[in-house]
Amino acid sequence: MIRDYCAGGLVFCQGRLVVLERYNKVWLFPKGHIDPGETAAEAAIREVKEECGLDARILAEIGETSYTFTENDLEHDKSVQWYLMEAISCEIALEAEFFTAARLISEQEIGLLSFESDRELAKKGFELNRRFFQTTK
Repeated sequence: MIRDYCAGGLVFCQGRLVVLERYNKVWLFPKGHIDPGETAAEAAIREVKEECGLDARILAEIGETSYTFTENDLEHDKSVQWYLMEAISCEIALEAEFFTAARLISEQEIGLLSFESDRELAKKGFELNRRFFQTTK
């Protein structure tokens, strides 16, 4: 089994959540591997920039998700550290090698996300985003 350590962001732009569509028609959040010598927070910021072209800042840590999957006959055990993030600007530039579309979704549109675990994460992200901006006003 291959153990993957990743980090990603629930990136909010003007109150809406950034979601990306992969070539396989799966809608998800930007995330990727943590490089050697890199913290999870640094990886999340880098992955958001690489995958959707957004400069973003971390507002809070959300938590970790874990799941397993098989790819090329190899079983993977993936852990992802998630962060609540705010886009500094909202000009999305997709990493064309992996993604075909991006959307800014409202809380009512989280059904677009392909996986139940991501829909649950989105609910938590919207709640944390509301709390964060209520307490920083």
